[in-house]
Amino acid sequence: GHEEVVEVHLERGGVVPNAVDTEYGQTPPSSAVRHGDVAVVSLLLEREDLNPNSADSVYGRTPLMWAAEAGNGKVAEMLLARRNLNLHTPDFSGETVLPLATSKGYTAVVMLLSEHDHSLTISSDTKEAPEHLSPELGHGETVKILFARDNVNTDTAETRRWTPLSWAAWHGNPGVLKIILRRTDVNPNTADNGYGLTLLSLAVWPRHLAVVRLLLQYEELKPNPAETDGDRKPLMWATDEGYDNVVEMLLAHHDL
Repeated sequence: GHEEVVEVHLERGGVVPNAVDTEYGQTPPSSAVRHGDVAVVSLLLEREDLNPNSADSVYGRTPLMWAAEAGNGKVAEMLLARRNLNLHTPDFSGETVLPLATSKGYTAVVMLLSEHDHSLTISSDTKEAPEHLSPELGHGETVKILFARDNVNTDTAETRRWTPLSWAAWHGNPGVLKIILRRTDVNPNTADNGYGLTLLSLAVWPRHLAVVRLLLQYEELKPNPAETDGDRKPLMWATDEGYDNVVEMLLAHHDL
């Protein structure tokens, strides 16, 4: 097996654990992680001179980043046991480790990372914060983990100027929306900074009936808000688009 070959080379001093190979730009631990070779990763981690933060020269990713993107919880757990592990350093594209796991919905890895470093949910860490990626992609289980944290940014817009709630409403995911709306620091009437649309309009426009129905159940929701997009209100969106069933739902609301 690969581990026997690596072990022999390590004993002979033929493997420099942090060296980047000239052909593929990979370090030994990154290569082992990418191939899912747990035994080789374990052997390399026994070396005191191994730098767990060493990145490859092609993508700028550390072994932990590769484990996170692959959803390899076992390897991620092994790497997280090392001291001086840096979880905030971005790769060449600007991604940090938590969004790599969040974007794929790898719940086990997200949980491991979140428990290891409580500051990982801070949006300034990455161009696409994990608390925006999960609602956008509909990963309900990772949303539960991220939004259970005190330091998550619920009403903060990301690079495309949408909040987590905006993404959940636009993509028509009532389950994700429910999770976020359980928080007391969420304002369901805030207009996004991209189109100037409120949460209800973002659900009405693409005709997400389940989301519209859910939002209308919240007492805090203002069904007839002033919006920045030409003052076009949810009822106007539904009427203009010919969404009769949505119009009926909105007209049945006592505050409209």
